[in-house]
Amino acid sequence: MSKDRRPRRLLRRPRRSASGAPGGFTLIEVVVVCGIIALLAAIIVPSLLRSRTTTNEAAAIGNLRALGVSIHVFQTQNNRFPSDWQADMYAGADPDFGPPSFDVSMAGSEVQGYLFTYAGQPAGCTNNCTGYTLMANPESLATLGTRAFFLDQDGRIRHCTGAGPADATDALITDPPLAC
Repeated sequence: MSKDRRPRRLLRRPRRSASGAPGGFTLIEVVVVCGIIALLAAIIVPSLLRSRTTTNEAAAIGNLRALGVSIHVFQTQNNRFPSDWQADMYAGADPDFGPPSFDVSMAGSEVQGYLFTYAGQPAGCTNNCTGYTLMANPESLATLGTRAFFLDQDGRIRHCTGAGPADATDALITDPPLAC
């Protein structure tokens, strides 16, 4: 009555099919792996989409700041704000130095999911011609951006949640947004 003193295997033997070849995965193992992959995708995909909208909003804010600075440079040199975006900004550009150092076509066009709209003082304005408005509204709400932005001659960016447009009564960019 001696006991077998051989060490027991810690790992199980590989599965063999009826023909003697190594076996594959069981149906339960495949279903569990598919479930884990689906769970990871459900967690990651919304984060990727949210980062896309955040990136577009950050680009819109940066573009508004750059455009606002360029408008104020124009105002400093000409003692007025531009009435027409392209005609005024390109008028008298020195051919040796080229046009202004920003994308003039940005106003009135879509850039990174935002439509930029410039409204200057009326042409020929002689009385109380001290302002402009510059807006950035998302082209596709929730896909490309969730906030609309507004900038005027005071240089403070305002924002609201929704398709826009934002206006001078909305919250500053440093405050939580209001609904448009």
